[in-house]
Amino acid sequence: MNAFSRASIPQSQPPASSPSGVAAPTERTDTAPPVAAAASVSVAASVSVAASVSVVIPTVGRPSLRAAVASALAQDPAPLEVVVVMDLPRPTDGVAADGVAADDPRVQVLWTGGLAGPSGARMAGVGQARGEIVAFLDDDDEWLPGNLAARLAVYREAAIRVRHPVIACRAEVVGPDDEPHGVHPREGYGGEQPLAEYLFRRRGLRGLGFVLGASTLLCGRDLLAEVPFDVDLALHEDWDWLLRATGRPDCRLTMVADPGVRYRLSPAHGSASRPHGGWWRGVRLADDRWGLTGQARGDYLLGIPAGMAIECGDRRAALRIARMALTGPRARQARPGWVAWGAFAVQMLAPGPLIAMVGRLLGRGPALLRARRR
Repeated sequence: MNAFSRASIPQSQPPASSPSGVAAPTERTDTAPPVAAAASVSVAASVSVAASVSVVIPTVGRPSLRAAVASALAQDPAPLEVVVVMDLPRPTDGVAADGVAADDPRVQVLWTGGLAGPSGARMAGVGQARGEIVAFLDDDDEWLPGNLAARLAVYREAAIRVRHPVIACRAEVVGPDDEPHGVHPREGYGGEQPLAEYLFRRRGLRGLGFVLGASTLLCGRDLLAEVPFDVDLALHEDWDWLLRATGRPDCRLTMVADPGVRYRLSPAHGSASRPHGGWWRGVRLADDRWGLTGQARGDYLLGIPAGMAIECGDRRAALRIARMALTGPRARQARPGWVAWGAFAVQMLAPGPLIAMVGRLLGRGPALLRARRR
């Protein structure tokens, strides 16, 4: 398990420790629809709860950190605090955290000691957060104006209906040079179907694109104490947390229709989410942890782990994963749909230099879903 340096982080009572052997999320039985959009609730109603929001930003000191912090502090109403968690051994000259809003008492900078990983850094920040509500933001993303107010308005309304609301938003996706890639996910989530079906079942040749990354999530700190991010997981950890959290009968996900985050794609090479061979971990997540069933399992295997293998140049591994989607006891009732097979074939047949571009066009390639440097 990743550890963080207690010597460099002020002591406070942390949330519950990371689970081991987490059971697969249970299927929801309630059918009440979530809140549809922030527009139905007065944004002014969010002012009273904004003073209870802690924004947690895990980072390894990228220059983009300053813009991320500034975008959180510029929200109206403003959050209670911004907790910047530096996942580095010790304070280092030249690191972007030096001087980040140094004159703003709302910003606190923590140092993990290094190697905590994205989930460990997030949970270290949650452990130090003073707000009753926690919102996450990655250091290479930015919040758009009005994002916090819109989500807090929906949170306030949703909290009347369910004990643990999780409020997400869509994102404006841009490339490394700010070239636009549209608003993602292309299809919103209204709660009519299980979350796994929404995330993984492909309904068109062009998939959802970037969907439900950590920078789009806001929830109560008490939910994170009961269902923490797994600090041992460095692949699809945001999806893993959402599937476990929303598998509870007292937790419900609502997605605000308007984009609230600017999500920046980074060069695909070097991403912690795409280590060589990491696709096999993706396969194990589907079967051993999430317990995916039905077409969602088959479409996930072809679209995510197999797509990751193709982009990393291992077509043989991609074919093995495709075979797993067709054979074995789990595959009998969980085979991919024809649309997923079509997208997989297009990626397999694409020339090497075009694979990443094809993945982006199809909206399921790891270059779009998880292409960033941690």
